[in-house]
Amino acid sequence: MPQISLTSEIQEFLWRLKNGNFSARLSSPKDPGEESSPFISELNLLAKSLEDRCQVQSPSELDKVLESITSIASLDFAHSLPIQGDGGIMDALASGLNMLSEELSNALREKAALFQREQAARKRAEMANEMKDLFLAPLSHELRTPLTTILSWTQLIKKGVLDQKKTERGVTLIENSGRALSQLINDLMEVSRIHSGKLLMNRRLIQLSDSVQMAVDTISFAADERGIKIITSVARDLPLVFADPARLNQVILNLLNNAIKFSPRGSTVELRVDARETNHNMQCRIQVTDHGKGIDPAFLPNVFERFRQEDSSTTRSFGGL
Repeated sequence: MPQISLTSEIQEFLWRLKNGNFSARLSSPKDPGEESSPFISELNLLAKSLEDRCQVQSPSELDKVLESITSIASLDFAHSLPIQGDGGIMDALASGLNMLSEELSNALREKAALFQREQAARKRAEMANEMKDLFLAPLSHELRTPLTTILSWTQLIKKGVLDQKKTERGVTLIENSGRALSQLINDLMEVSRIHSGKLLMNRRLIQLSDSVQMAVDTISFAADERGIKIITSVARDLPLVFADPARLNQVILNLLNNAIKFSPRGSTVELRVDARETNHNMQCRIQVTDHGKGIDPAFLPNVFERFRQEDSSTTRSFGGL
């Protein structure tokens, strides 16, 4: 169905027919490359039939035809002419006008739907841009904080004013800040690869318990620094899973890292892994439970949207994106 509107030329033509000027005709485009309206031939045939109106059986029937033309010209497509089934000129006119009315109605309805879709897409794009702008504020903070630490301690060490103990502490802080920057850049690159469809997956059969233990060993230092105990419960005889071990380890690490980051000092984080049968298939389940404030249920539908944060002030207090 072509996306068209009732052009002023066609509308004027219909009004001329309505006023009794049946000699009017619509001309096709002179330029071969110019697209012709799909209704020009139908309208000209209608005008020719009306011009030979002596074939119309009665004035009242002609009035019905003109009333239908008036409705179409006024963009009222609810009006239709009855078809009597005798195959006469009135049936031909009624069929042609009803078909014209239906096609114009569908075309205009489709154009209105297209406009609504474009409006919705524009609104989503504007919202995404707004969320991106809000995301840039904590991002700049996350970049600036470790950079400031690195630059400040580097200058102090170069001046030679620190004793051995403070110098060692400065080196440790520089190293930790460098690692934080490296992790932040890696996370940003991963997000970019995910949304561009360029994230590579190297899936194979692996032991889930191995990935869990590796993640716990990696995160244990951060947990010890906050005095948080990680309680692990892994079911025996877990089935092999078909997954990318590096990506799976990354997922478990992110869950544990968030749990540790937002849990009160001295609390516990529980990591449970089990398997259950669902629809005759074995499924493994990883659960991480912490004692943080949690996520507002109203925000849950948006939790996986790009650049969305429930509370940027909370993120800034605890760090991370």
